[in-house]
Amino acid sequence: MVVAHGRREFLADALRSLEDQTLPKDQFEVIVVKDFDSPELAPDFERVRAEVVDLDPGPLGAWIDRVRHRLRGELVAFLDDDDTFAPDKLARAVEVFRSMEHGLYYHHGTRPWPGPRPDRTAPGHDPTAPAAPLRAVSPPEWRRTFRTLWRAGAAFNLSSIVVRRALLARFPEQLVRIEVSLSAFLFYAALAAEGTVLLEDRPLTSYRREEGFRRDGAPNPRSALRLSALAGSRGTDARVLRELIAPLSQPELEAPLRAAIAQASILRALETHVGSKREVAGALWRIVRDRPWGALAAERVVFCDALLFLLSVDLGCRAWERHRGLVAPPAFRSHRPDR
Repeated sequence: MVVAHGRREFLADALRSLEDQTLPKDQFEVIVVKDFDSPELAPDFERVRAEVVDLDPGPLGAWIDRVRHRLRGELVAFLDDDDTFAPDKLARAVEVFRSMEHGLYYHHGTRPWPGPRPDRTAPGHDPTAPAAPLRAVSPPEWRRTFRTLWRAGAAFNLSSIVVRRALLARFPEQLVRIEVSLSAFLFYAALAAEGTVLLEDRPLTSYRREEGFRRDGAPNPRSALRLSALAGSRGTDARVLRELIAPLSQPELEAPLRAAIAQASILRALETHVGSKREVAGALWRIVRDRPWGALAAERVVFCDALLFLLSVDLGCRAWERHRGLVAPPAFRSHRPDR
């Protein structure tokens, strides 16, 4: 399933990667869900025999719920509009699920686009090291090792996830309320279903980032504007996911969700000037405690401006406005003294 949410410039590349799959064309179907007109892409859709579904802009989870009844295959692989699959991606997914019949969710490694090396999705990951063998992580194991799995990127990047189609029908009430965090929903849904999670480092997806990558393949920090656009939806989604996993009575699983909610509250304070220093300090503590250091480094602009907020509400909010590009930096502002 190709998910094209408000972007078209890279969609042709994504479709070509489907055209190049080693899995025979009669063994997979392509469904494209999008929210824009794209007559220029008609030949690309035709070459992969895609079923194109045009939807109004809205929550990604509601999109998936709208089209899940059209799916006929046992497996569902997701492809973001700005990513591409390696030629053997779908063939490998089929092989994995055939060898692991009890598996419900499969996640593999990624490569930055462009670049020859797998992306380092977690601290300590060596991109030159041989890929680890496929792991089948059963419920007893993921209950013990959840923090390690999450920090290793087990829910990172929608285009690196394949699930059994039946999973999409397990939690429809929560699915329709997911705004942007579809990859996290799929991972948590597999856990809520007490499923076995299949993981391997083999890089079968190339993905783009708005901020790009460093020369060594590590991601550049997120921009304040991008974080501002995502934070509210991520916080809302985190509350839905906490509801989803509540029956498991596993507090450890809620740590990343608490961090997402905390970050949303910090950005709300920075953007509205509403919120006490005590609340922001508590939210900062939850983020530091519950998020991996790599994620903190990638989104450090939030951390730094929140610390300024603790010194002075006005200082923190003005710094955040500047980072979002809403005001000119100090060097370019009037030198007239404040009155």
